[in-house]
Amino acid sequence: MIPAIMVNGTLYFDTGYNSSVGRCGVLDGEISGTVPATQLPAEDNQTNFEGADGWQMGFEAGTIDVYMNSRFRIFAAEGTFAEGEIPAGVGNMMGVITSIRGDGYFGFRPTSVPEAFSHMGTEEEYLVPVSAMEDDPAFPKKEGEVNWSLVEGGVVLVYCDSLVQEVSPPVIENVYHVFRMGSSPASN
Repeated sequence: MIPAIMVNGTLYFDTGYNSSVGRCGVLDGEISGTVPATQLPAEDNQTNFEGADGWQMGFEAGTIDVYMNSRFRIFAAEGTFAEGEIPAGVGNMMGVITSIRGDGYFGFRPTSVPEAFSHMGTEEEYLVPVSAMEDDPAFPKKEGEVNWSLVEGGVVLVYCDSLVQEVSPPVIENVYHVFRMGSSPASN
């Protein structure tokens, strides 16, 4: 069963995404109890999973962000998102692919970061795992073929949980998806 929490009489289900929104450190509610993982919570502030410390109201309507494992995880009421839709609370940056590397990463320089994620910045070049794009069903490739959407100068939208591994160049960890947006004016 999907991890769930009940708040104010509404069941919220785990979306599988971590929230990247900056926030205050005060929780809006605490967890009062846990039911077995095979059941759905029946009372407010109850979960069917272990490890949650509490929750805050989410970044968008129909969501609750549950604090667990030192991160806020996005939970949503049933019907809040269409299948495959990524919540607005997930960090995202639009930018240009600057290099294709042979180590499983590509270079990425953000050009646009939504205000809610301005802590991610546009001053640096980051490394992003190629696998985040290769697994994207919107860009299927034939066996043995290089992913045609992974080209220098290509404009992409990177969805991540905004954790950055502080190495040189920095690596964006936990990338959920990379979507091809088009080509930069300088590319063929």
